[in-house]
Amino acid sequence: MRVETVAFEGGEQFLILVDSKGMPIFMPTVFTVKHFLLTGKSVNTVDAVLRAIMFGIAWGQKHGIDIEKRYAAGEFLSIDEIESLIDSLALRYDDYKTSSVSTNKVVNISRKPKLQNKNTVAARTQGNRARYILHYLNFLALDCLSRLSHKDPRYAALDSVRLLMEERFMARIPSSSIDAREFVRQGLSVEEQTKLLNIVDPNSKENPWKDPFTRVRNQLIVQMGFDCCERLGEKLTTRISDVNLATGELHVRDHDNNDDSRIDKPSKKTGSRSLPVPLGDNMMKTLDAYLPLRRQQGSAKKRRDFLLVARRTGAPLSRRALMKVYEDIVGKFPIFAGKLTDHVTRHTWNLRYSELCDRDGTKPEAESARRELMNGWVVGSRMTQVYNLRHEKNELGKQSRKMQEDSIRRRDEMKRMDEDDIPW
Repeated sequence: MRVETVAFEGGEQFLILVDSKGMPIFMPTVFTVKHFLLTGKSVNTVDAVLRAIMFGIAWGQKHGIDIEKRYAAGEFLSIDEIESLIDSLALRYDDYKTSSVSTNKVVNISRKPKLQNKNTVAARTQGNRARYILHYLNFLALDCLSRLSHKDPRYAALDSVRLLMEERFMARIPSSSIDAREFVRQGLSVEEQTKLLNIVDPNSKENPWKDPFTRVRNQLIVQMGFDCCERLGEKLTTRISDVNLATGELHVRDHDNNDDSRIDKPSKKTGSRSLPVPLGDNMMKTLDAYLPLRRQQGSAKKRRDFLLVARRTGAPLSRRALMKVYEDIVGKFPIFAGKLTDHVTRHTWNLRYSELCDRDGTKPEAESARRELMNGWVVGSRMTQVYNLRHEKNELGKQSRKMQEDSIRRRDEMKRMDEDDIPW
């Protein structure tokens, strides 16, 4: 099984789950079209949904369970099977396929599958997988019910079992709440930020790339996240027309991208933004150096308006090529191992913004509104709360220190009083 991308002539992309022979699997396709594509969900979301369903089907195959046939017959998952499935979702898909798991059709709760590979995913990822699978299982259950009349006595019984299965499934999904203490640490330290900017300087002896175009382009890629808080997809879809050197702005926005020929065409994020971002001197200098080199890549006939392109061909830069920029840096500078990805540059922007707000004394309400605007988040986003939590931590730290100082002061006062009472 695998998820495949089908590109239409108009540039639109469609994701499908196919079997080992390359044939589309019918029910997952109907499910994603009805509940995700027709409701305007992003391609990335559909990809995550299909991969979760693929995991669920793989789990069923390991245990000799054909989930689609089971549900078509009105037989839903038992508690033991639900626990086994959710437990399996903690693994990476490739690791799960090679893990040692019992193939018994009935999964006994007293001897749940022991996953030998400990390379697990985050609880948030496991929880999202489980919720997508539950949504799909409900879809299969309702499809089964739709074949019965409401007057059929089996309808009420099956619907009751479906609701019970949903309740039991939800109760076993691991919490996916964001741990602010762990999340905020994902940004780069001040020393790491300085080191990174020195590395990508085209004139630096540490720069890992050879030709001038690649050096300047990759510096621009890092700065677009570091200074403009751009997502990977936003970088890949930015057009030259979005750059206004006269006003010193880079317009971050969604594009239809119907002329995008990339198979892994970047998709817009649900609820994304449209915002002109003022550019500092460093970004202006990088763009001044990059744009003339950019126009030399590819023939005039094939040249597109995309800002980031491949060397020589001028083709729109692929997602894989952009990710490799950071892999090249990590490969040459191990200090960034496990710390540096494209998305980390956005985390780092948010941490730098937090520090600026602290220095300027910006009120938390104003900081939240501006942060949501810059990041393209909805009003009241949990992510804003994560970053702004430091205000409460700082105040708590001050109060804690004051309490400790008060305790020491009272202790010293009592000690002096006791000394004054001693007759000499």
